[in-house]
Amino acid sequence: EEQLERLRAQVREMFHFSFDNYMEKAYPDDELKPVSCSGKNVFGPRGYALTLIDACDTLAVIGDTAAFEAAVSRILAEVSFDVDVNVSVFETNIRALGGLLAAHFLAEALIPWYTDQLIPLAKDLADRLLPAFDTKTGVPYGTVNLRRGVPKGETVITSAAGGGTVMLEFTVLSRLLGDDRYEAAARRATVALWTRKSKLGLVGNHINIASGAWTHQDAGLGVNIDSFYEYLVKAHLLLGDSSMLAMFSESYAGIMKYLKKGAWYLDANMHSGTVGAFIFSSLATFWPGVQVLVGDVESAVQTQHAVHTLWRRFGGIPEGFNLQTGKLHQGAEGYPLRPETVESIYYLHQATGDPVYLSMGADILSSLESINRAPCGFAATRNVETRLLEDRMDSYFLAETLKYLYLLFSPNHWMRKQPHVFNTEGHPLPVLALMQNGSGANVHTFLYPNQKPAPGRKHEGARGAPPSGGEEAEANRGACARPDFRRRIAAYGFDLLAGEILLQAQGGGDQDGKPALSLGVDGSETKPAEKQAASTPGQCVAPGKEAGGSADTQPAPRAADAKPSQGSAHPTPSQGSVHP
Repeated sequence: EEQLERLRAQVREMFHFSFDNYMEKAYPDDELKPVSCSGKNVFGPRGYALTLIDACDTLAVIGDTAAFEAAVSRILAEVSFDVDVNVSVFETNIRALGGLLAAHFLAEALIPWYTDQLIPLAKDLADRLLPAFDTKTGVPYGTVNLRRGVPKGETVITSAAGGGTVMLEFTVLSRLLGDDRYEAAARRATVALWTRKSKLGLVGNHINIASGAWTHQDAGLGVNIDSFYEYLVKAHLLLGDSSMLAMFSESYAGIMKYLKKGAWYLDANMHSGTVGAFIFSSLATFWPGVQVLVGDVESAVQTQHAVHTLWRRFGGIPEGFNLQTGKLHQGAEGYPLRPETVESIYYLHQATGDPVYLSMGADILSSLESINRAPCGFAATRNVETRLLEDRMDSYFLAETLKYLYLLFSPNHWMRKQPHVFNTEGHPLPVLALMQNGSGANVHTFLYPNQKPAPGRKHEGARGAPPSGGEEAEANRGACARPDFRRRIAAYGFDLLAGEILLQAQGGGDQDGKPALSLGVDGSETKPAEKQAASTPGQCVAPGKEAGGSADTQPAPRAADAKPSQGSAHPTPSQGSVHP
């Protein structure tokens, strides 16, 4: 515990060093340039204080409630989205709208005077994004002007991730406001992309939003696609929407069959499954985390241990790595402080409790300190071999990378015991009765352990509606019946089925009710101590499917063929067996 406290203190210092310098030297610009100690705007000459919004909830997570309250006050007093600037719909949704929603829920629990003041600001922002969704297919434009709508001559080509990463934020806002416009737009976009998948269950990289034709037909788990699959799973977990899980399950089969090569995941043609170049994308390192969420921990462990060999070799995950040559991919040599591998490590530790993941986190913290610390913050690595730095610190470093590290080193943190789902920018959204498509969950908002509601405030349900259900309803929530399978292990106990809870109570599996898993020294999987019980598929129906079709609720990982070539990395930190 003393070692963990030292690591937590180090993360807190790194966050405050960076955030305080942003507020002093860059605010109200969007981001800090940590080498020159100046500010920059992300999308044009004007910004909207992006880092303040994106990093706000991290202040609450690291326990600085006073600074969190001050940040919320500053957002309310000084932030406006009435800016004549063209912004990315994707980035503005996940960073700004997601940040406002997470800050709202945390403020309900932590700020006595707070009474939903962030919600009108979130609505104003969403209203400015909505014009992008007015297309023939429902898939949004990639860019919108916050004051004028879709720019004249805007391209009709959008990425799968850009069009399919809105379900969480837009649906939560709809449920809070009682206005279904946002949820309807998000759902239409997601379904439009998924129904255009190939026969292999894969979506492409870019799509024409007017014709619905794929213009870039490479499928993968990295750039331009990654969070599309992530949000199918998280929409199910947050909203109880089993149709999203059914869509993911169908795609998961194709991912595991055609994209997984050894412990890695590669890009392949969405129609033929033929792999092109053996380039592993750093963005695909989020995939083990998604696998943990759906219970496929064995596959997640295998990939995470392989990925961490890259960190041990370079002190960061390069944007692209050639698995055939063992060299950096040209033009993708840098590490821009991305959080994806930290997120996966956090989920794996949450699921297994294995200290090897604390060791991986300590590796990452050490590298950030020794390689990336700059005069006013932490700077991206331009080239992981030369370790030349770039005058850049994206807001996600404070919103995600440091947040996940802090939570990783805080096994007893109150947030690790609350039912919530992180959006793809690391913003925690609580599982609320208000948001469920079926039975409600018995949680309203975040509360510290033993914390009483603020005077005059009620926590019995969003907008005063009492939560329905309880443990039984919570365990069975969902839009349709789900398979009565027993997960090998899951990151969130609240998402176990009633039958699984009963099995655990009866002592199935090991002493914790979980079957054991072992990895060899090289990271290869050995025979598990117990095979997962077979199950009868449920009746979850994805859009465009007839009722009665089966839905495999255990999705799979991203991979890429892997002979990690000459000199390809140090051994994984864990030698021998890993037991969840």
